[in-house]
Amino acid sequence: MKNIHLNRFLHFSILICLLGVSFLTQARWIETEGIAVIQRGNKVEARQQAIKNAMQEASYKIGLRFENQQRIIDGLVQHFSTTISHEGQAHRAEITSESARNGEYRVIMRFEFDEDQISQKCHPSTLKSSMTIVQASVENRADLRHGKIFKITHALPKKLNEVMINYATRYFPMPIKHTKITTEHSLLEKSYTQFSTWLSEVSNSQYLLVPTITDASTDPYLSFLGLFEFSPQRAFHLKADLYHGLSGELIWSKKYIHTGLWDFKRNESVDPHSEAFWRSKYGEVIEYILLNLTQDLDQALTCRPTLGQVVARKNDRVLVNIGYRHGIEPKDELSVILIREMFDRIAQVRILPEKSPAVVKVVTVTEYFSVAELEDKASSLNVQIDDLVVKSTDID
Repeated sequence: MKNIHLNRFLHFSILICLLGVSFLTQARWIETEGIAVIQRGNKVEARQQAIKNAMQEASYKIGLRFENQQRIIDGLVQHFSTTISHEGQAHRAEITSESARNGEYRVIMRFEFDEDQISQKCHPSTLKSSMTIVQASVENRADLRHGKIFKITHALPKKLNEVMINYATRYFPMPIKHTKITTEHSLLEKSYTQFSTWLSEVSNSQYLLVPTITDASTDPYLSFLGLFEFSPQRAFHLKADLYHGLSGELIWSKKYIHTGLWDFKRNESVDPHSEAFWRSKYGEVIEYILLNLTQDLDQALTCRPTLGQVVARKNDRVLVNIGYRHGIEPKDELSVILIREMFDRIAQVRILPEKSPAVVKVVTVTEYFSVAELEDKASSLNVQIDDLVVKSTDID
């Protein structure tokens, strides 16, 4: 009899413990969307890439890294591990909807996590940053002789701009200007201050992306008994450097190394701006690289706040270089960060940011600029041109 009462007591205690855990641990669902380009009609590969992109978007939002996430049964992702800052795990991941149309495969997924396991390393900005893509450079222009694709230096930024418009979430590309924007290696080797000054003259952006084609060489043509000629493989190696628009510092860099089938005739001249080029297998490889680059930049900028700059001031009003495209709306409050210069021990100018108690409220917004009004006149006396602003909700 004692054993029966003891067993009942144990079952009741376990039930209470489980209920306590369920009350303490709140489940949370996060929904994300993944998009992938369908290449050569291969929907299976596009679906896998879309699922991967949806998982990456979840990692951007809550700091998760997914591993071994390839087993999918009846729309339910199974047997994948997750790692966050304290090794939290997802209980479940589901595909809620998927579709294939207009050359794209879209997947919407949701992930269930314990809220106490989710520990963000940062608070993503509620604004988007602007990015300017400069004309691509080539390390060895002789690589471009085959097919005479010398215009690739112009076509590449244009195609990347299109990809970013469709897939970037943390930033947006600035319109490509008719004037030629190039960078010389000697310019990049100058001081950050000089580089930043040059950047502010040619672009009104938070970031500058510098693409460099490091290899576009073509393998030799092979033939069978001199009767049939096989299309060769052609390399496309791209180095992408991302510079901060205010400091001129190199904040991110990555290399992409791929090869693709050059399915054009031996002596054929190919226009890199043409549809024939981008529909070719080699063009698809380049577009795949640009999509990966776009998503990698999203991840790199997740924890970076969007900073605007005071470009003009008149009385109690300031003009800042962030607007509707960045996510600014009338009545938004912006905090001011004062920029002060100081000399270091070798007489180099260093920037010393200092948070100001001054707050400005947006009164007028255009596409890329905003007019804001200084609220506290006493604390706003030190606000000058070139000082920074950040949305008040984006800083602690």
